[in-house]
Amino acid sequence: MHRSNQVTALVGPVLVLWLALFSASAISQFVATTGNVTQDMIDATVEAVNDDASLPDATRDDLLATLAVASKNLDTASQQLQRDKDLRQAIFQRTLLKIPEDCQKILRLTGQDITSKEIARQLGFRSETYVRKRRHFCKEFLINKIKEDPDYQSMMED
Repeated sequence: MHRSNQVTALVGPVLVLWLALFSASAISQFVATTGNVTQDMIDATVEAVNDDASLPDATRDDLLATLAVASKNLDTASQQLQRDKDLRQAIFQRTLLKIPEDCQKILRLTGQDITSKEIARQLGFRSETYVRKRRHFCKEFLINKIKEDPDYQSMMED
């Protein structure tokens, strides 16, 4: 293998090893923003380490142990991301039910890409201008109610 190919082949494994050194929360943040590290990358790196006969046994064992930590941290980070997503969705859903009924309807129809004119027609409002103003109020009202939610507040503290 040429020297440049060896360097290129090490980029993925080096990234995986680097991530193994960090906690699940650090990996969770990294994965959430980049999405670059996958279990397949870790598995491929394990395979490459096992196939590399030039590595001393102690180095191979250290690398494999580090990769095992990376795999565990990645799994934990994925679970944490899913829990956070589920919690955000639950906060949104229960808060949406606490706002005025017309706001719920306007926001739901807006989420379905219904025009302001059509929303005004469906809900019996006098104009699409009223719908736009009311939608703005409803969004702000919903955001403020979400910010008051104890689960949201504790999520923001962490």
